[in-house]
Amino acid sequence: MIDMAETDSVSIVEVKPIEQRKNLMVVGLPDIGLVGLIVASHIASESKMHEVGYVDSELLPPIVTVHGGEVKAPIRIFEDKDMIAVISEIALTPALTIELIKGLARWAKTKKIQMVLGATGIPVPNRLEIEKPNVLGLATTREANRYLQNRK
Repeated sequence: MIDMAETDSVSIVEVKPIEQRKNLMVVGLPDIGLVGLIVASHIASESKMHEVGYVDSELLPPIVTVHGGEVKAPIRIFEDKDMIAVISEIALTPALTIELIKGLARWAKTKKIQMVLGATGIPVPNRLEIEKPNVLGLATTREANRYLQNRK
C-alpha cells in the first residue's frame, strides 16, 4: 500500500504504513560539514530503523542513490517504534528546501509527531583545533526547551 501526503510541489510517499503518534522526527539534510546527514543516518542505523517511505518532487534533480545494489530515492523516511528519521543524501536547492520543510511540517502534524529535531552544523574557522566541539540546542516551545535541558 502506498499512502501519499502532498503539498503543491512535494509528495511524502509511505510505502509501508507509518504509525501515528511518534515522539520525535529527526530531519537530516546535507549542510555544513554534513552534520545533519551524519546525525540522522547514525540515529537510523543505531536504532535499526526500517525504510518506510520517501519524498518525491519535481523540484528534485534527476538523481537516485544505490544501497545494497538497490536503487533508492535520494530523500528517504525511516521509522522505529518511537521515532522517524528523514534523510536526504543530496544537496537541496533553496526552493526545494522550503517546500520540503513545509511538506514535512504538515505531514508531521498528520502523524501527531511530538517534536522535530533538525540537526545542522555551524561554520567554525578553527574547527580543526577544537578537541571537543560544542553541541547547541534551540527550542521553539517550552516542552522542547525542557527536553533539551534534561539532556545537558
